Amino acid sequence: MPQTQFSLSLELAKIFPLREALTTGVKQLVNLVRALKRNGSDFLVEEDLARIFGRGKIEPSLEKDFRDVVKTGSFQSLDANSTIALDAGPGATLCRALKERFYMSCVIQLSFLVWMHQETTLAAMLVENMLARYESQVKGATPDPDYDGILKTLQA
Repeated sequence: MPQTQFSLSLELAKIFPLREALTTGVKQLVNLVRALKRNGSDFLVEEDLARIFGRGKIEPSLEKDFRDVVKTGSFQSLDANSTIALDAGPGATLCRALKERFYMSCVIQLSFLVWMHQETTLAAMLVENMLARYESQVKGATPDPDYDGILKTLQA
């Protein structure tokens, strides 16, 4: 009996392309982490901040205006004869936010906070508050907020 069960498991594994789906999902995650790192951001820090700020509801008209401003990209050649061009537009963080409302809420709120406060002071306040959330045993709070990672993410 156990041999039949084992053989059935192998056959089911062949039917469902589980390995391919997992491989594709992991590749997408690794590509996202690499893109965020290139922009100066940090995947884990973004996830931690999104848990806090991603829950906020953003006024639809504000979200629309924000999307219109950040989604425009441009290419500018360094010289008329040059093949090198500068690419300006949304990076990995904004591209993800444009696709998922959870991250959009976080990006909009943090953008306003960075506009109103000095980045170093804001990063320190966020670390302090994230530690307080952990000490208060808030569900999903992380024990080790990274000041440098938060600062780089705010600057990105």
